[in-house]
Amino acid sequence: MTLFLALIVSGFSTTAALAEGVSRTSNDIVHDAIVDAVRLRMGAGVEVMVEGLVVSGKVTAAQARAVPGPDARLGAVIHFQLQSNDGAISMGAASARITAIVPHMHAAQPLSRGADLGADDVTAVAHAVTSGPLRPWPGAASAIGGKVLRALATGAGLSRTAIQAVLAVRAGQEVTAVAHLDGVEASAVMVAAGGGDAGAVIRVVNRQSRRALKARVVSAGLVEIIK
Repeated sequence: MTLFLALIVSGFSTTAALAEGVSRTSNDIVHDAIVDAVRLRMGAGVEVMVEGLVVSGKVTAAQARAVPGPDARLGAVIHFQLQSNDGAISMGAASARITAIVPHMHAAQPLSRGADLGADDVTAVAHAVTSGPLRPWPGAASAIGGKVLRALATGAGLSRTAIQAVLAVRAGQEVTAVAHLDGVEASAVMVAAGGGDAGAVIRVVNRQSRRALKARVVSAGLVEIIK
């Protein structure tokens, strides 16, 4: 039984993805896979711009998964491995430069080092981020309740080096776990066995089956099942 089928019988609900049009080119498929990969690392609300896309290999599926290299950073050429959605088939590689318009938080007033962040201390913004790693910027949920790590002026960006953000997932917390395979998405409520910020790999447990699965933290309360 595949992991995906095991997840379904363990309490997951499924929804089928819309069928893709036959007119899509390999570059279209890879472009969309790269956008999905960047959003998985940086957050679903990120607007992703792909420039200078170069594809090597043959994309044989209507959908593909793009896996960025471990050193991937905005502002530099990022190399991606291309795979089938279940990760079983390698379909080549691609490279591109990525710019991301990222929703995040700015300081609404001067903030002193060591201060606890409250709702009145932050304001929501969105602008292009052209450099840095593929990881989410703190949103309101992870900024409010966090701690200021250095003095910040009004309008300063609340990056993960500027504040100690609230963890996206805490041990014992109920989370929404999603899994993808061949254009089908399954989701279920599970319990985090460990805590972590976005991008961290943790274990989640299905309450009904007591089965533990590996998952990557996507955002607050949301994880994706991985192999």
